Amino acid sequence: MKKYILNQLEYQQRILTSLEVDPDTLNGAQYTWWYNPTNPHSLRLTKLGHKWFSGVAKIATYHVGLGDQMIYPKQLLQLERLFTAPYYIQTLKKLWVYSETDYIMLQLHGSDLKTYLNNLENQ
Repeated sequence: MKKYILNQLEYQQRILTSLEVDPDTLNGAQYTWWYNPTNPHSLRLTKLGHKWFSGVAKIATYHVGLGDQMIYPKQLLQLERLFTAPYYIQTLKKLWVYSETDYIMLQLHGSDLKTYLNNLENQ
């Protein structure tokens, strides 16, 4: 059974509602917050989106250092398809996740993003 995944607009509305901000004041936020605004299911954040989500909205973020590993194109595609919460790629060796579950699972995998994403894909 596939998990229900919130899309970009639903995350925006949830955040704005929790902050009691009029949604019209941030009209067009999807073009500055989301790395890929043309795909409503892509939850990758831009630097500005990451700062806004973690700073203004005060959503808990978790830093994952990938050590010697890098994020390769296959992992970028897997992140787009498999992650159910926003994430920010600071560098190809530093990842910020907004899901405590993903953070804990990555820690249990020894910060091995490749193995974790392959395991998620095979479920």
